[in-house]
Amino acid sequence: RPHLTYQMTLKFKSLQVLILEARKVINRFPLALLSAVVGTTAMVSLTGVHYSEREFLSQYVNLAMVCSLGITLFLSLTVFAETKGFSARQNGFLQAVGLLLLATYYFILPAELKTGDVYRFAMFNAALHLLVAIAPFILEEKQDGVFWQYNIALYMRIITAFIYSVTLFVGLLVAILVVDNLFSLHINDKIYGNLWLVVTGVFNTWFFLGGVPRDIRNLRAGEYPKGL
Repeated sequence: RPHLTYQMTLKFKSLQVLILEARKVINRFPLALLSAVVGTTAMVSLTGVHYSEREFLSQYVNLAMVCSLGITLFLSLTVFAETKGFSARQNGFLQAVGLLLLATYYFILPAELKTGDVYRFAMFNAALHLLVAIAPFILEEKQDGVFWQYNIALYMRIITAFIYSVTLFVGLLVAILVVDNLFSLHINDKIYGNLWLVVTGVFNTWFFLGGVPRDIRNLRAGEYPKGL
């Protein structure tokens, strides 16, 4: 019994730590995480829309595109503001400008995307991903190797988040299949695709954001991780 009580205490503390870390991500990257949730919701909604309903189809596609840009944009703005020592009000103003830009882009997107629109989106997406890599170092004269350490930390976090996401998805997938076969629930096959979207869209993003270095000035050059 004492051993069982000790295990339950550890699990409860682990849950508390998990909730605390999740809240930290919400407080630090609220709009980036909101973009992930809204974008994932749009993608899940696409699975329930028939091709004949083109109006709703285009709205969901455009919203998912804008939200995918929002994740990297708001991440870049937050990291930039933290590095420059912006106040909460200044950071909020910067986030509002980013939100305005995304809203403008959403209303500019046509109902039926053409090849040029797709190429333009791909260019924006690539540019914003690169912006994440350099955002803390804009207007900085000295880097002292911190640039590479910062990007190594991001790269390793991406790999770790992917591994955790795949593990979580497989675990939930097996659980659903077992329950379905045991109780003959006849679960709709769409749930598997939607589950993958939620895990990769929300959980993966949430987990990755939790590992973004906060104080990059404390990063020090060291040995490259074996995984890298």
